Amino acid sequence: MDQYSIQTKQELGFMIENCEECINTISTLRKIDWVRNCFYKILLRDITTLNLKLISTKSEFDVLNGKLYEFMQDLQAFNSKLVEISQKIIEGKKQVTDEIIILNYGVMIDYLQAIQGSIQVIRNILASQNKKSQLIQAPAIQSLQLSQSQLNTQFSSNQASPQVLDLQNQPQLNASVRSRSNSFNTQVQEPVQKGLHLPEEPIQNFIGSEIQIQKESRKITVKSSKMQTTPTLQKDLQTKAAYSNAIQQVNNSGANPDFKIKINSSQKQLIKSPEKQPEEIPKSQLEPEQLASKVLQLEQDVKNLQLQLSLEKEARKDLQMQINQLKHNLAVE
Repeated sequence: MDQYSIQTKQELGFMIENCEECINTISTLRKIDWVRNCFYKILLRDITTLNLKLISTKSEFDVLNGKLYEFMQDLQAFNSKLVEISQKIIEGKKQVTDEIIILNYGVMIDYLQAIQGSIQVIRNILASQNKKSQLIQAPAIQSLQLSQSQLNTQFSSNQASPQVLDLQNQPQLNASVRSRSNSFNTQVQEPVQKGLHLPEEPIQNFIGSEIQIQKESRKITVKSSKMQTTPTLQKDLQTKAAYSNAIQQVNNSGANPDFKIKINSSQKQLIKSPEKQPEEIPKSQLEPEQLASKVLQLEQDVKNLQLQLSLEKEARKDLQMQINQLKHNLAVE
């Protein structure tokens, strides 16, 4: 047996020994705290509820503030985990089978789709700031299916590297992001055609709505039952102050605000926990342009995450080719 064959057997043995550790590492993605029992099932459901309900109290504004903050925290944690796994694969520290990579890739695609849908909902809500005393049409939750053109976008080698992903320490590759065949679809039945009222006007609130989320089919079904009108909000509850508060919480490095959400089949209530009270922010601190800039930054983060997924999948293909070659060499021997 020549030296090459001996070395090949040793490398194959090393991969087999590390396979179990690799499975445990990647399967942890479904269990760690920042996933919070599946990203799209929790965070997307909460923001969907905010979009279907017409905001009527200061407490509900504060809940939205907290959701924006939690969304940023989740996105940054997702960035960190994705960079960590991708770097290990690129550096060859983890030898991974085809099945493991496909599982990992599918989980992260689900998260990206939830993030894209959340960004769209947040943008719709922020748009109300430019329409004083005017009803804004709030469309029902749109399909979160990533189009083939989005997933096949070519990322050029000179693409700028954002601060969060720190791509400067990784190889710059030209790669195509390929979609999974079982795309993520969100469908809304009986869409709510009402809109967001600003505080200057009476606000209508949907009571008794039902939201059913089926994990397997990934379908959100919305059924509206009845409506009631709530009193006019006080002038000191301006939307600008509320969203300024949200942005400060996003940029604040402190602990995540503690918000509790109670949802049952007959009535949905978004209740802020009394333990922590958000700070009041001067109304003039942030302008709509700054808020729009935040939304654009989130979209850029999503594109960079898609780039990271493409790098990971390309690395998986290279590793699979190496494994196949090793198996072939052993069979020939």
